[in-house]
Amino acid sequence: MTGEKQKKLVLINPVNNSRTGFSINHSSRFPPLGLGVIAALTPPGWDVEIIDENFDDFSFREADLVGITAFTSAANRAYEIAALYREKNIPAVMVGIHASMCSEEALLFVDAVVIGEVESVWEQVLADALSGQLQPVY
Repeated sequence: MTGEKQKKLVLINPVNNSRTGFSINHSSRFPPLGLGVIAALTPPGWDVEIIDENFDDFSFREADLVGITAFTSAANRAYEIAALYREKNIPAVMVGIHASMCSEEALLFVDAVVIGEVESVWEQVLADALSGQLQPVY
């Protein structure tokens, strides 16, 4: 992408704001490896930022595409974040266990879901996002 402006990809791990149960124990909080894998699989030409609410407060960042992963316990927070981006016509893709198990629900709140492992389809997701042809399900 020589001479072209880099695209911005924001990857987000939301947390349940009530912080009950497992997530209240600071020693049990760890960054999801999946977002690091997605960042590593993202080709040159993308500026990638990872936001993990276990460690950083979320605030809206401009982006060309947003990827969100969430356990079911944080799905509602994921949907809140997705809504902020979709209001600004920035596509949101949801990956992870909740998106895989509850894809029809997730599609009510995001533009696309990845069912199963993201590694095999991430390049296609990015290509489709760049061309404005994001598919609902990968």
